[in-house]
Amino acid sequence: MAEFRAGGTGFVDITFRDEDDNLVVPNSATWTLTNENGRIINGRQAVAIAALAEEITIVLFGDDLIGGRQIIHICGRYDSTEANDLPFRDWHIIDVKQPVYECA
Repeated sequence: MAEFRAGGTGFVDITFRDEDDNLVVPNSATWTLTNENGRIINGRQAVAIAALAEEITIVLFGDDLIGGRQIIHICGRYDSTEANDLPFRDWHIIDVKQPVYECA
């Protein structure tokens, strides 16, 4: 689980793999940021990943990181040696800590 500071900046590295654990470039992919109860945070719902690659980095900052447990949900489609246009779903849990001191 990644740990970030509320109101700061966090980098979440995502790697896409097929059913044989080979790196794959997805056909399409989106991400959504929620709290642990499923509430969308900062309007980050079904954000399209425009620069598709085997590995990407999602940058969260400011109002994306509001404190508490948050979840990045990743959904999309990919082609494999078994079939084309298969769906995938994954998630990454992050823990956002509230600072003791607020910066001016």
